[in-house]
Order: sequence, then C-alpha cells, then structure tokens
Amino acid sequence: MSSESLPENTSRSQDKNISLHRLPKPNGGTLQELITRHINPDGTPGLPVRELTEALQVSAETLQVARRQPENLSLASLFSLAERLGVTPGEIVVTVFDQIRRQRQASHPPTTVQPRRQRSRPATPEAALNGGLVPEVAPDTTPDLVPANEVEQTPLTAPTPVSQPQPQTEADAFAEDLALKVAYANATLPQRAHALASAQQALSGHFPPLSLAAWAKALDALQPDLWVETEGEPQVTLEHPALEQLLQHLARSKELPKLELTVYSPESLLMARRLAYYSCWAVEALTEIERNPSAYGHCVRDLIFRLASGHSTEQEVLRAFGESIATLNTNGEPRSDDELPGSTSVQARIFRLNWPNGGPGSFRLPPRPPLGPQAGPLGTA
Repeated sequence: MSSESLPENTSRSQDKNISLHRLPKPNGGTLQELITRHINPDGTPGLPVRELTEALQVSAETLQVARRQPENLSLASLFSLAERLGVTPGEIVVTVFDQIRRQRQASHPPTTVQPRRQRSRPATPEAALNGGLVPEVAPDTTPDLVPANEVEQTPLTAPTPVSQPQPQTEADAFAEDLALKVAYANATLPQRAHALASAQQALSGHFPPLSLAAWAKALDALQPDLWVETEGEPQVTLEHPALEQLLQHLARSKELPKLELTVYSPESLLMARRLAYYSCWAVEALTEIERNPSAYGHCVRDLIFRLASGHSTEQEVLRAFGESIATLNTNGEPRSDDELPGSTSVQARIFRLNWPNGGPGSFRLPPRPPLGPQAGPLGTA
C-alpha cells in the first residue's frame, strides 16, 4: 500500500480516495465561508443550524462558539462536516487550522525581538570574572577580531570545566532529534490528521468498512501522545501501545457488524485457564474455611468466595477451544458438583459460610452434612 494515500472508505466516503498524508495548501478562507459556499439541492446556499449541529454532533450553543473559535471542534466533528459539505477532510482541516493561526496572529501580534548583548568567549578565568562582555570599540579603531556580521552568526559557548559532565555528542542526540513527542491536546489539526492517516494505514486491514469519522472519534477518545518527525516530509506516528489501545476502541465501534461467534486469541485461552485454576483452588480452600471459619479474615474469605463462584466468560473461552473447567487438570475425570466452581452446591456452601444462621428473612438452607469421620464439627479446629 502506498504511503501517499489511504485505502478507500467503503461506507461513508462516497468512493473517494481520501488522502491525509499530503494536505492541500490553505486558500485563506474560513470555516464559515466553507459552509456558505455549499449549495443545497434546492439551490439555497449554506446549511441550516439543525443540519450543522447534526453533522458536527454538537449543541446549538457550541455551534455559536465554534463559528468564531473553530479550535473547539474535534477532528471527528470536522470529518463529519466535510462529509456533509462534500469536501475532502484534508481541505477542511487545512482551512480551520489556517483560520486559527490567522486569528491568533491578529490577537497576539509578534513582538519585536531585542538584540542580545554579544559576549566574547573568555580565554582565561580572569576574563570570565568580568562577565565576558565585548569591550566597546571606538568607531575609528578596527579590532583584529571576527567581523561583526560573522560574530552574530558564530555560536558562542562557554568552556566546559573538566569536573562538569561533557555535553551530549551528536551521535547520542541523533535519535532524540528525529521525532518530537507532542501531547494530543497540544497538537495542531494537521498533526492530528497525519496521525490518523498513519494509524489508518497501519490498522486499515482490520477494519476496512469503518468510516473516517469513526477513526477520528476513536482517536479523539483515546488522545494518545503523537510523535512528530522533525526531518524530511511531515510524518506523525503513534507508539505501538497507543496503536493497540486504538485497535480496542475501533473494535467496539457501532459501525462494525456484530459477530454471532466471538473470536478469542490464544492469549485469552491462557488467561481463562489460569482463572479456572484459581477457581478450582478456591473451591478446595472452602473446605478449610468450613473447618475453621474464624481463622480467616474478611478479605481472604471474600477473595475465595469470589473465585469459587466462577465466571461465565472464562467458561465460554474454554468451551470455544474445546476445553471445560469440569475436566481441567483432572486427567479426563469430571469434577463432582460439589467441586465445580460456580455450581449450585458450591454456591450453597458459600451461602452457609456467609450466613451461618440460615440467611436473611425466612429463606434458610439445610445444614451441610458432615465432611467425614475424621473432621470435627463445624466451627472447630
């Protein structure tokens, strides 16, 4: 797949090849002008408030603020509006970003930078004590120094003492200079669009029918840190853990068809087995609690009770791989109902330990039969 474009969206892109890797140049317009240029089927320009709020998925109050301050809109809202207006997502991203930049420049004009006082490089410790200031030279004298136009371009650095750590070499700082970590909240709209493009290029094979707005919603909800490349063409990428989290967000999208059968990974089977082992051991620990209930604290009892109750999810995962908690680690012999986690018998045992007097109200369970001739009465060591 080419890095210049993304695969076509099949659900809501109207068969357009949407590219976010190369954004167009701004044309100096605003978001309001972009909306006004839209022509409805009946020939009227613009969009009514109801359709705007529906496309942006915001309230009417937020829409009034967004007309003047479009930086309050999310990436998903802009993509939904682009789909409604029939423009490319890259065009609306660049238009809004350019409008925000021009508004900030108008409200906060750049200040004039005052020239810095030139400092000479001290050759001796005595010169460093004087502050290292360049001595004023009379106009009729010509110092035997570097010309003024070259002094301004020459970086002046103080000598590093031997006792202090040496500065980082160029080879060591090379990896850090390649990319800059930017928080999602501080990233610009083009940076977010580039991040979405790289994430969609990496994960589009998993979710081909998802619309671009669904991708943007997942990215806005996750808000991961972005890595902005500082060399070559502008590239913004996500870390591998962020891609994994984005994958989970996209898997829960409502646009995806719901599978009748769930697909579990081999790692899910290992986790289900471990939880099943814990549940079986907790059932064995119930016998020890029944022998001496007062020997265990509240937290230990609750932990054993919860594990012994079992869980339907672990049983579903085991069943999907042809295994069962009833025959887990038993050499094929099924466990009895009194040893099976979550069974009626185990739940009754947990109930008796929680309410020895028979339970609240009029509901009472019969006392548990003796555990064996070697076991003493309940409540004794």
